[in-house]
Amino acid sequence: MATIDLQKKSVKIVLEKKQLTKVTARVGLVLDITGSMRTLYKNGTV
Repeated sequence: MATIDLQKKSVKIVLEKKQLTKVTARVGLVLDITGSMRTLYKNGTV
């Protein structure tokens, strides 16, 4: 099985220049399936 490289090369260069290659980012994903925020998505607030 082959691995897929999802890294963006230009981003890697910027991170290396700023010495941020060892920093780990924490990402949160929130999904709104109720539709209660629909107007906020449509007008660009979110």
